[in-house]
Amino acid sequence: MRQYKKWLLVFIILLLTGCAKPKTLEKIGLVTTKGYDLEKDGKIKGSLVILTVDPNAKQKTTIITTKALTARGNRIHSDVMSSKKLLSGQLRVVLFSEAIAKHGIKPFTDTFVRDPSISDLIYMGIVDGQTEDLLGIVNNQIPDVGQHIYKEIDHNVRWSLIPSSTLHETLQGNYAVGKDPVLPILKKTKNRVRISGVALLKDNKLVGKLNFYQSYYVRTLQSPLKSGAFEIPISGESLGLTGDHLPHKQLAVALDTVLSNPKIELINKENLEFNLNLKINARIQEINADIDLKSPKTIQLLEREIANQMKKDIRKIVAYCQSVQSDPFGLGETYRSSVRHANLNRKKWHKIYPKAKVNVNVKFTIAKTGIVE
Repeated sequence: MRQYKKWLLVFIILLLTGCAKPKTLEKIGLVTTKGYDLEKDGKIKGSLVILTVDPNAKQKTTIITTKALTARGNRIHSDVMSSKKLLSGQLRVVLFSEAIAKHGIKPFTDTFVRDPSISDLIYMGIVDGQTEDLLGIVNNQIPDVGQHIYKEIDHNVRWSLIPSSTLHETLQGNYAVGKDPVLPILKKTKNRVRISGVALLKDNKLVGKLNFYQSYYVRTLQSPLKSGAFEIPISGESLGLTGDHLPHKQLAVALDTVLSNPKIELINKENLEFNLNLKINARIQEINADIDLKSPKTIQLLEREIANQMKKDIRKIVAYCQSVQSDPFGLGETYRSSVRHANLNRKKWHKIYPKAKVNVNVKFTIAKTGIVE
């Protein structure tokens, strides 16, 4: 009887093994990046960057471009055109042209969520131009454009230069009440890829853009920072410096090891008013002027100049975000958590948010000047 059970177990294992579909590496194409453009006839052009797992292949990546009415339709056409089985388990980045983003990215994100092979940690981004052109870059220094784009976004996120924009965070921002998502903007310049800023979303649609300099403020105001680097131009008037005394007609300070702590306070719920407080400690890495950084008075004046400039910059950014009804800072989350029975929904918040008064307060402290005492 025991011998019978033993052979029965062996038979079941062999049967289950035989039912599994073999996936030989040479027969697989791994989709690492997807890009979507909008055609004039309303169709969606999809571009896939495919990594070939074949040591004998001369070209490690290939690009398949198709046209369809849906993202899923593009995937079906891509399978038809490919000589390999396409798998999305290694997908790292999804890009949308501005035209697609203005119409809304919800149909795409819903499709990705339904696919169990796609991680919710993939990065989302907007392309200034056509995603097909960006993914088709020919550069000997970029053998795998999909991996290059992923590493560039991930590097800037890890160094706190731009806000994170994973699928999970984008969906959370699209459906949560009181905070809207932001996506990085990528641009092709002379056969290279660079992040030029961030896109502001409202109800899954692109409604505004901020440049790279401004995107750092958005990241700083979203949550505390423990690292990072930043360059800020200041007037230098209180230091007795004018454009004639500066090499580039402007005083600039490069900051390193930036530590920040933002705090949002609702101070008036009837006449909607907030305090946006930001405390920053940083080390001066470089300054393009000959000033005495050993002098306590000079340091105090410099701290005041930098704080005032940051305050001006943040006020301008907040005003612009209010004008396009996008709240990347989470002012609505503070309102919702502070007001009982607010019954706040996305439509109501986007209506009252532009009318809110936002007071910006910045306290900047120079931790070190880089000078050896």
